[in-house]
Amino acid sequence: MKNRIDDPTTYKRPMGRRSLLRSTLVISASACVVVFLVLAYRFNFVVQNTSEATPRPASPVQAPAQPASIPTLPAPPTPKAADKPAPVVAEAVAPAPVAPRPAVADLPQYASLAPAKPLASPGEKRLPSDLNTRMVKFVVDHFTKYNYGSASAVMESYAPSIDYFKTPQKSKAALSGELANFFDRWQLRRSRFLDDFNIEDTPDPTIKKVHFSYVFYRERSPEAKAKIMATGYYKSPNDNRWCSSGTANDTLTLKIQDNTISIVGENQNTVALDNPKNTCRPIP
Repeated sequence: MKNRIDDPTTYKRPMGRRSLLRSTLVISASACVVVFLVLAYRFNFVVQNTSEATPRPASPVQAPAQPASIPTLPAPPTPKAADKPAPVVAEAVAPAPVAPRPAVADLPQYASLAPAKPLASPGEKRLPSDLNTRMVKFVVDHFTKYNYGSASAVMESYAPSIDYFKTPQKSKAALSGELANFFDRWQLRRSRFLDDFNIEDTPDPTIKKVHFSYVFYRERSPEAKAKIMATGYYKSPNDNRWCSSGTANDTLTLKIQDNTISIVGENQNTVALDNPKNTCRPIP
């Protein structure tokens, strides 16, 4: 072509073909670019508008509104749209529970309205009083059997062995025989308590001593009274009373075990008989 520049036919024919081919390529490339840009813009625009137009579901965990009656803290300022982070539903954290307000009686200024807290349970507080009541009732029942019951009924109150009137560890069988003879001799028996009972503790928590005073009256059977009147005595010269009355002070040692009470010791501290002999004062 350089060698044949002056030939217009030779020069223009190849130049016309190359210009057409170049124009076709440029147009095709431009069309592809335009189509690509249109598709890219259309795709992005549709997706963005669709995601913004579709309402998002409400978050399953929402912070409860603070009650109006408890304005504890001012409401936090509303964040701007630019500062608001995108909501993440999958990692939503439940709000911390609001601590309940204390009752009126729990506040310091209303402490006097609160019920007093017991220092000990009612059972622990009543235990000594209940035990004393049980022991007094036991002694009263024991003397009721002595006044109106039989020797076998009275023996139910004693333990297997008793420290009986300065006789240590007296067997229950031996005491039962002596008590039966005493009841045969003194058929009429009466007693009445005078002062309050005095309960004494011992080093052993299961052993208690009960001190009490009483007036008593005893009268022999008609046969025993006739013998005294005939011979001047019943079984020995010192046994010359057909009745006896006076005032005595006794001590019963009680053992409390397994909700049962039994007599493990009995002693008479003092006794004052009414004189002269056989001029006794009956107790109704």
